Amino acid sequence: MARFGGFGLRAETGAIPQLGLRGLLVALGGAAGVALRGLAEQGFAAADLPGWEAVMLCNLLGSFLIGVCFSALDPRFPQILDASLLPEDLPDITPRQRLLASFTMTGVLGGLTTFSSFSLDTVALIESSRFFEAGVSAAGSLLLGLAALFLGATLHHRCSASRHRSNVPS
Repeated sequence: MARFGGFGLRAETGAIPQLGLRGLLVALGGAAGVALRGLAEQGFAAADLPGWEAVMLCNLLGSFLIGVCFSALDPRFPQILDASLLPEDLPDITPRQRLLASFTMTGVLGGLTTFSSFSLDTVALIESSRFFEAGVSAAGSLLLGLAALFLGATLHHRCSASRHRSNVPS
């Protein structure tokens, strides 16, 4: 295991040069995800809809898409999952999949979804005594986000299994 400052990297020493490319892809993907979230928030504001709803929608969409992406990388998900691994560090993925996961999952979907904005919006709703909306924001983002992730993974599994069955010669 290589050391970087006080942190141990989980990658083998030979993989360290790829960290620069992975970092760049995360940054580019993150910029795209943040831009998408900003556009959603601006669109909701232009339509006179509350900003917290835009954040919740981004979080739910991101949760769904990360379920699809992770399921595509690890067909065992969610049955067998090592919580100590980042998606890019799964043992059975190709170098190309690893870079794509860095860009898409960590970058784009990490930038699109946001725990800090969700937290700020929920506290602001509580501060303004809008308790019902705060509850919808909190429960909706958490519970519906988890449901969206599992729905994305489940739909991917079913679509993959269906494609696999239709490609098998009789």
